[in-house]
Amino acid sequence: MKRILNFLIKHNFIEEYPFGVCRCGNEGAYFNVNRTHWFYCNDCKTRWLVGSNLFSSWREETEKDWEKNVEEYGSYKEIKPAYNSFDRLWKQ
Repeated sequence: MKRILNFLIKHNFIEEYPFGVCRCGNEGAYFNVNRTHWFYCNDCKTRWLVGSNLFSSWREETEKDWEKNVEEYGSYKEIKPAYNSFDRLWKQ
């Protein structure tokens, strides 16, 4: 996935931070709940939906991992990211 993103950025298909950034500018990190991926910002206690089955990491996790993620990040406020180059790409 990293190679694909680097290729897309290098050839100006997308800009850096294709999965968005928090309103504070933090690019965040991500967690999975089943095959669904969420990015989050611990500073702002926010999270935003990225997509499903984009990263293979969910395949190596268990239901207990997902339950832990829901417990830890479920209270974070869901936001629309401040910047998401994938949105811009699809609108062109």
